[in-house]
Amino acid sequence: MIAKFISKYAFWILQVIGWGLLGLLVVFAGGYNPDPVKSMEIFLPISVSGMLSTTFLRWILKYKINKYDWGLKKIGLVLLANLAAVFLIGLFIKISGAIHKRDPSFTVKFENHVNDTTTLDSPVFFGGVTIFVVLLSWTFLYYGINFIRDYNKKRIGRLKLKEDIKSAQLKTLKGHINSRFLVASLKSIKKLMLENVDKARAMLTELSDLLRYSLTKNDDTPVSILEELEMVEKYRKIVSIDKNTKFEFYKSMLVETEVYTIPPMLLLNSVVLVTKYSKQKSAEKKELHLQIKEGEDLLIIIKFIGKLETTSETEVMVNSIKQRMLLLYNETGRFTSDFEENSTTLKIKIPYVSNQKRIA
Repeated sequence: MIAKFISKYAFWILQVIGWGLLGLLVVFAGGYNPDPVKSMEIFLPISVSGMLSTTFLRWILKYKINKYDWGLKKIGLVLLANLAAVFLIGLFIKISGAIHKRDPSFTVKFENHVNDTTTLDSPVFFGGVTIFVVLLSWTFLYYGINFIRDYNKKRIGRLKLKEDIKSAQLKTLKGHINSRFLVASLKSIKKLMLENVDKARAMLTELSDLLRYSLTKNDDTPVSILEELEMVEKYRKIVSIDKNTKFEFYKSMLVETEVYTIPPMLLLNSVVLVTKYSKQKSAEKKELHLQIKEGEDLLIIIKFIGKLETTSETEVMVNSIKQRMLLLYNETGRFTSDFEENSTTLKIKIPYVSNQKRIA
C-alpha cells in the first residue's frame, strides 16, 4: 500500500523533500535565526517558487519535448525551458519580497540587486547562475529517473513476455491425450461391449477421467504423485483391453514420497512413451516397473520390460519431455532415456521445491 502510494506520487514527494531541504539550507546559511516568522519568509519563497518552477519545467519536458529524439534543437529547448524556470523563480521571489512589508530591508536589498545586474560579480547574476545550475541538475535527474523507470518497465515487459512464451511452450510440450490413442481406445471399448457391457462402461468412465485430466491441467501447477499414479493406472487399464498392448504395472515407493508433487502429465507422458511403441504382435509378457526414491533430489525410475519399436515419433516425445524439464527446472532437473533391445529405462530427476517439504 505504502509502496504503491510512493510510486504514484514519487514526483511530488521528491519535490517537497528536495526544495524543502534547499530552503532550510538557505535559511540556516547565514546562521541561526531565532525569529520563526523571518525564517519562514525566507524558506517559503524559495521552496514554493522552486516547486512551482520545476512543476512548470516538468510539464515542458514531459509534454512539449520528445524525450526519445535527442539533437541540438532539443538541447536548446531544454536550456530555454530551464531559463524560463529561472525567470519564474526570480519573479516569484520579487513578488514575495514586495508582499513582505514587515521587513522593508528584504525588498530594498532585492531591488538593489536587481538594479546591479550588469557585472559578472553581481549577487543577482550569481544567484541566477546558481539557480540555473540547480535546475539543470534537476533536469538531468528527471531524465535519469524517467530513463530508469522506462528501462524497468521494458525489462518487466520482456520478462512477462518471456514467461508467456515459456508458458505457451510448456503447454505445447506437455502433450495431451493422443487422438490416435483415443480412437484406438474407443474401438477397443466398442469390441468389449460385445463381451462385457459393465466392464466396457467402466473403461469408458476411465477414458473420460483420463481425458478430463489431460484437458484441465493446462498450467504447470504441481500435482501430487498419487494423483499422477492414478492416471497411469487408468491408462494401463484402457490399453490392457487389447491383449497385444497389455502390460503389468509394478510400483515401488516409500510412503513418505507420496507427499511430493510433480508437474502434471510428466509421469503419464513418460509411461506412454515406453508403452505406446511396444511391439503389439509380441506374445511376450510386458512389465512396467516404477520406482520413486528420495535423495538429494526426487528420482523417478521407469523401466519397461518388453521390445520397443523406436521411431521418429519416439524421438520427438523424448525431446519434448527433455525441453519441458529444461524450461521447468533449467539445469537442476534431468530426464534420461536408455533404449535397449528388450527393455527401456527412463530416469527423471526433480529438485525439491519450497512447497515440497521433505519428511525427516
